[in-house]
Amino acid sequence: MTGATCNEDSGRCTAPAGEGADGDACTVDSDDCAGLYCLTEGDGFPGGYCVSSCAPTTGEGCVGGGVCLTNGACFAECAAHGDCRTGYECWEGTCWPPE
Repeated sequence: MTGATCNEDSGRCTAPAGEGADGDACTVDSDDCAGLYCLTEGDGFPGGYCVSSCAPTTGEGCVGGGVCLTNGACFAECAAHGDCRTGYECWEGTCWPPE
């Protein structure tokens, strides 16, 4: 992970002070997202979707400001569809592309 600071003991990396918050549009991992991960259109996320990783047991680690899901990914938080960027919907408190 270019620019990340990694802890060899824990195996976790911390992203550099970053640009794209969880849920922001992106095209590539490290160049666009604070959390260093970009789910692309090929993954089913229109315009790309920045995510960061977290510890699901504690909920810690969302450097992109999102909510930690049980799969260890951080997604943008929402209370209603209008809280999500265009082309995404609020589902169970986080923003997702419509089915």
